[in-house]
Amino acid sequence: MVEVRRNSAAVLAARKAVKSAAVTLRRQEVESGTATIAGVPIWIDATSQGKLTGAAIAAGLDPAMSLVWKGSDGEFYQLDAAAVITLAQGAMAFVQAAFAREGQLLAEITAAPDLDALSLIDIATGWPGQET
Repeated sequence: MVEVRRNSAAVLAARKAVKSAAVTLRRQEVESGTATIAGVPIWIDATSQGKLTGAAIAAGLDPAMSLVWKGSDGEFYQLDAAAVITLAQGAMAFVQAAFAREGQLLAEITAAPDLDALSLIDIATGWPGQET
C-alpha cells in the first residue's frame, strides 16, 4: 500500500487542479453575467458581446446613428454612436479584466509551494464587478 502524506506532491497537484478549475469556472460566470457601463446595465455574455461589437462597428461607420439597447434590467436605453462605442469598449475591458484575474490567480496557484500557501489564495474576490 502506498502512503500519501498530506503535503505530498500528488496531493498538492490534485488540490491545485481543483482550485484552478474553480478559478476558470468563476471567470466563466463573471464573463457571462452583467455589468453596468456608463450607467447602462448590460449582459456580458458572448452573444451580447457580439451584438455590441456589431453595433460599435456600425457606430464607427455612421457617427450620426442611434439605437435602442435593452439593458440587463429589462429597461430600454436610447444610445447615440458615442454611447454604443463606450458600451462596447467597457464590455471588452470588463471581460479582459476577468481573464486577467483568472491569469493572476492561476499563476499564484501554480507557484504555491505547499498546501498552506495554496489555501491562502483567495479566488472569490478581486473580480470585475465587485468594486461596488
